[in-house]
This record gives sequence, C-alpha cells and structure tokens, in this order.
Amino acid sequence: MHDRTADLHDRSTLTAQRDAIRRLLINARPALAHRVHEGPSGALTIGLPGGGTIEIGRMRRRGDPRWVVVAPCGSHLPGRVRITDSSTATGIVRAVLRALDELAADGRILGRPHGHPSLAPATVTA
Repeated sequence: MHDRTADLHDRSTLTAQRDAIRRLLINARPALAHRVHEGPSGALTIGLPGGGTIEIGRMRRRGDPRWVVVAPCGSHLPGRVRITDSSTATGIVRAVLRALDELAADGRILGRPHGHPSLAPATVTA
C-alpha cells in the first residue's frame, strides 16, 4: 500500500529545500532575483545573459536522490555540462556561484571577459 502522507511530507521537504536554495542565491547575489525561476519539473533555472541555463534540481547520484547543479562548461569544453552535487543547500549555492564566476571569467556571460557586474562574487552563509 502506498503512503500518501509520506509523499506529502517528501514534497513539502523538497519545496522547503528548494525555497532555501533560492533564498540563499538571492541573498548572495540580489541580481538573480528576477532570473531564478521554477521550471515545470520543480527544478530551479537561471537563464544566462549570454545564452544557456544553469539548472538546480534533484537526481539520483551515488545511489541516492540529491540536489545537483547542471551548468554549461567553459569555452574549453563547448556543448558540455558539469554536474555538481551537495548534501546541503549552502553547498548547492556555492556550486551555482562558482559556475557563474567561471562562466563570467571565461567570457560566456554577456560575451565579456569580466562577465556581468551584477553577478559579482559574494560570500554565502547559511
């Protein structure tokens, strides 16, 4: 028999975790407030000014469902993505910020070597 109460608890936990990730991202970089969106699957997406998307979602990794960040690689690996996972919301936010910084340094954001000023590095604290 399927336990619907467990399903509701799991969904509310996932929603709380996703909301915490969104809140931490926006606290670290307020310019992301209008660029972080929830997709149809429930994953968070961040559209990049120069094209492409960073996606934050859940997938089975190392045998367990985990939060992951899927981000485009730099120009040295065109068309490829990097998948980073973490067991904490803070770890996921750090992975997103690192991906944004790497893409900006590579000139992938707005096609400029220093990226977009509103995506400047920031410290993440939980």
